[in-house]
Amino acid sequence: MRLLVRTAYWLVLISALSFFPVLQVSDAMPEPFDSVWFLFLWAIAVLAIAIATARYPSIHVVAVSLLILIGSFLFLRNQGYLPERPNGVDRSILQHARELLSDEQHWDRSDSRECKRSSSRVTLYCALYQASYQVTGTFRSRRPSLQVVRQMIEERWPNRNYQHRLAGFNADQQVTFADLQQLLGISLSEIDARIARDSH
Repeated sequence: MRLLVRTAYWLVLISALSFFPVLQVSDAMPEPFDSVWFLFLWAIAVLAIAIATARYPSIHVVAVSLLILIGSFLFLRNQGYLPERPNGVDRSILQHARELLSDEQHWDRSDSRECKRSSSRVTLYCALYQASYQVTGTFRSRRPSLQVVRQMIEERWPNRNYQHRLAGFNADQQVTFADLQQLLGISLSEIDARIARDSH
């Protein structure tokens, strides 16, 4: 019975640690720290902390609680429940993305999220990807500029049930190039409004 309880405890603990501190930290990190290798090494480190402290119950409880607390915070941030404040960098990213999609000839309306920084035809996702690299030298999929675009898609084009909002919107046959331009325009306006609001 004792072995069964311990086994159940570790199965639940590993599941919780995998979802919270491991996956959420990976999703919140910029490239190249969101790579498979970083995810693997971070998972090993988290598991090692849990195992190494198991001999000392009080330390184990504190360590595991702290890891899950960090993961929970990042989960809430990644899901937009704890929104990150946008700044001028986010505005620049959206402006650059808009320039990359300045005419329909440069628009790739597939649902691909495989992005090449040198490509002349880009999807909405890849325009934001390239723009992020142009402005910051890296890419983070949950930074405010991208989150605002996702939010505008949900608000202005509701009930579309896209599996991936940026890719789904881009490949939606009902979406026109004018819609794409409108999306980037209202996203820029929303960023400006939030920056102005935060400055007061």
